[in-house]
Amino acid sequence: MKVLLISNVGFAPLAVRLVDFGDKYGKDGCLINNGPPMIEFYDRRYNIDKWLNPDIKGQFITRYYLDSFMNFSSCILNLDAGIPSWKLSEVKVVQDWVKQEVTL
Repeated sequence: MKVLLISNVGFAPLAVRLVDFGDKYGKDGCLINNGPPMIEFYDRRYNIDKWLNPDIKGQFITRYYLDSFMNFSSCILNLDAGIPSWKLSEVKVVQDWVKQEVTL
């Protein structure tokens, strides 16, 4: 499981997870990714999605296809307009990590 934990300055601390082909995802890991890679964001202040891994505790926020996420050029990405603390302040950090982990 490829996961990046970030402090996310000014917003909720996040766990960022890459979902490769064949990986489980969705509620309680009930789905299998049979398509292109995706990236998921979790709020680490909560211990809701326990199925992921004991070291990755968090509440699911959102998921993007990796190609879409890599095309974002803003400094801050709003992950959920309804929750002010669910923004990503470290877009470039996450994109650089993805480039190290995945052949695009």
